[in-house]
Amino acid sequence: MRADARLPAQWWPLGVALAASLLVLLAVHSEEGTAAAVTLLVLGGGTLCLALLGAPREARGSVAFLFGVALGLRALVAVLAYSWDPLFFSLDQASYFLRGASLASQWREAGGLDLSWLLPTEIAREVGLNRFAEMWAVLSYFVGPSELAMRIGTSVVGAYLAVRAHHLGRELFGGKAGVVAGGLVACWPSLIIWSAQGLRDPVLVLLWCEVGLGVLRVCRGRSISGFLGLGAAMYGFILLRPYVAVWASRGVALALLLATIRGARSAKLLAIGWTGLVLLVGGIGFLGADLLRGADLGTATEIHRAFEEGGSSFAVAADLSSYSAALRYLPIGLAYFMLAPFPWQTGSMLQMTTVLEQPIWYAALGFALCGLASALRRRVPTGLAMLAVLAPAIVFYGLVMSNVGTAYRNRAQFIPFILVYAAEGIVAWHRKRARRHSPRVQHAAGSLGLASQPQPVGGGS
Repeated sequence: MRADARLPAQWWPLGVALAASLLVLLAVHSEEGTAAAVTLLVLGGGTLCLALLGAPREARGSVAFLFGVALGLRALVAVLAYSWDPLFFSLDQASYFLRGASLASQWREAGGLDLSWLLPTEIAREVGLNRFAEMWAVLSYFVGPSELAMRIGTSVVGAYLAVRAHHLGRELFGGKAGVVAGGLVACWPSLIIWSAQGLRDPVLVLLWCEVGLGVLRVCRGRSISGFLGLGAAMYGFILLRPYVAVWASRGVALALLLATIRGARSAKLLAIGWTGLVLLVGGIGFLGADLLRGADLGTATEIHRAFEEGGSSFAVAADLSSYSAALRYLPIGLAYFMLAPFPWQTGSMLQMTTVLEQPIWYAALGFALCGLASALRRRVPTGLAMLAVLAPAIVFYGLVMSNVGTAYRNRAQFIPFILVYAAEGIVAWHRKRARRHSPRVQHAAGSLGLASQPQPVGGGS
């Protein structure tokens, strides 16, 4: 709070973005470095200004600090990846990048930005088609064909995740948990890597955060803003991952119903309406229509086998031929999705890349369980509802995508939620330690006679 008094919050965006952009420019002496530095200064500074406008006055210093740390780390990884291999993308990310840059060039030649792909009529015409290439094209249209500048643009989106995690923790558990959650997301290794690698993953994680914030706002009585946020996030999922929109909608319905049971009366009508909407359109989207036709397990089996053929699947030859077989496999799939790779699983390079983060992840899961227990003890109405937002999607991913290549990236979509609960667990642990330590200090002070000594009032000897 004092930092805000010494340095007005409006100076933070310019200072953080300017310092980071100068570091990028010094690291890369080329036209690419110049384009990246300008992108970081303009896009990073503008995003931080928007973040500060949406933050309470007393939290602006924390928001600026968290965003600055997150952006600095991601920009550093982006520069290192570019210096090591200028086209360091996975195959699908490289495809989106090249298609997006080509589409942006066509838009420039045509004389204007084309946003018709955002219209519902275009979405309905090509159901199931993702729009990641168009997102890349919009970014490339403004920053140019510079691959490093586009990496910096994706890093800005990834850094904004720390701000949204701060808001999630603050809404759910209070200011201290918000700061810890934002710090964890800002420094989390896999979130940094995915943010510096492409635009797809940070945008998907951001949409999940917006879904969580929307549910929290509805449950706290801010139904209009919450419903608008949910609608915008679902529209984004429909654009990018239609099947995720189906599972996220089911999670929202479950969360709102749980919130009404826990006493959040403001969510009751919206919960009933949202649940009815999900039931009506549940057959639309990936696996939804298959579910109505009774072919959902066949589709799940085909997906799982496709991942096995990629050489990175954990559960080889899993039986998903019937509902009973799928239920027997589900605990194994969930364990692999949430906990793999285990220390003894070092069969491929993909698995080896996750080894360093796994001990930190296990510790975070432990603190998250403590945070959930703390929320339930304190009767936080939305404590359990927030987990319900993720439950259907986690079950889906655990059933058909329990491999490291896909699951490790898809698991990153839910990491901010887990870290919010972990933040509350860390805060509760420190609170418990302080309570245990306080009687010892008082007892030591009493034994020294300090507690009984009168405090001087005047200045005389």
